[in-house]
Amino acid sequence: MGAADPKAAAKKDEKEKPKKVEISPEMKALREKEKELEKVPQPDRKELEDASQVINDAINSLQEKLKAINEKITAKSAGKEEHFKARDEIKVMGDVPKMFEERETINAQIREKIMERNTLRDEFNTRQRAFSAYLNEMKKKEEGKEEAPKEEEEKDEATAEA
Repeated sequence: MGAADPKAAAKKDEKEKPKKVEISPEMKALREKEKELEKVPQPDRKELEDASQVINDAINSLQEKLKAINEKITAKSAGKEEHFKARDEIKVMGDVPKMFEERETINAQIREKIMERNTLRDEFNTRQRAFSAYLNEMKKKEEGKEEAPKEEEEKDEATAEA
C-alpha cells in the first residue's frame, strides 16, 4: 500500500521537513538588541544575608545602648519621684502646725464643755441633796404628826381607861 501511492509519500516528506519561518525585520532588530544587551548575573543571596547581618548587628548594638540609657533615665526618674514625694510630704508637714493649732482649739472647747457639764452636774447634785434633805424633813414631820395623834389617842385611851 505504501509503495503504490508515490504522491502520498511525497506529502509525508514535506510534512517531516521543517518549514523555515520567515522572520519580520522588526523581529530581527529585537533579537539583535537582545544579543547586544549585557547579561546580568543572578544576585547572590549569601552576599545579601551577610550585608544584612552586619546592619542587624549594628542595630542590636544601638538598641542595647538605648536600653542602658533608658534604664539610667528610669533610675533617675525614680529618684525624682521620691524627691517629689518628699517635697509633697514637707508641704503636708507645713500644714501640721495648723492642724496642731486646730486640735488645741478643739481640745480647749471640749475642756470648756466638760467644765460646764461638771458645773451643771454639781448644781444638780446640790439640789438633789437639798431635795432629799427636804423629803427627809417632811418625812420626819409627818412621822412626828402621826406619832402625835397616836400619842394623843394613847393618852385619850389611857385617860378613858382610868
